[in-house]
Amino acid sequence: MSMDFIKILGDIIQEQRPQGGARRSVNVPSSGGAGVNAGASAAQSNSTPKAWSKVPEQSWKSGDKIDSPLKNPGKCTRWGEYRGTKRGYHNDCDIPVPVGTAIFAPHDGTFSEVDNSICGNGIIIKGKDENGNELHSGFCHLRNREVPSDGKVKKGDLIGFTGGGKKHGSNTEYEPGAGRSGGPHLHWKFKVNGKEVNPYTYN
Repeated sequence: MSMDFIKILGDIIQEQRPQGGARRSVNVPSSGGAGVNAGASAAQSNSTPKAWSKVPEQSWKSGDKIDSPLKNPGKCTRWGEYRGTKRGYHNDCDIPVPVGTAIFAPHDGTFSEVDNSICGNGIIIKGKDENGNELHSGFCHLRNREVPSDGKVKKGDLIGFTGGGKKHGSNTEYEPGAGRSGGPHLHWKFKVNGKEVNPYTYN
């Protein structure tokens, strides 16, 4: 074995070694089999994402199935974001809005209230769309709720006002009903036939 070949081999090994503790990826050419590429894709999709992985924001898609609960829909943030092994995926829209923003029913349904330390003041609306699909809309971190006397709402009815902010004059204490909130926003969990769906892409 020539000295030149040994030197080249040593250089290749050195390049593929992790530098400073970081893992370096090495591209291995495929032999033309689809199974190799399929296996690589499966391995990537099954890998555990990093905690609080960033996801793209979604713009509202207008349509006849549901309405936006806000006059200005804004952006759906953090839907599908991974929050670590203990909390899993955040399959809900967090929509940044000022405290006191009016919320409207996105679809017809029956209205019920939620009160707990995570959601705070919340609302659940259960109904159906025009195709008979069962719809579930859950809203959290509200300042107050507009409760219908008969427990039913129609699409576009006023159902409450957003909260989730800190008490006036406080830098640390959140207002009653905020639940687990990092700041003013509307939290919207949306399900279709029991499956979590991004409401901004449903129409």
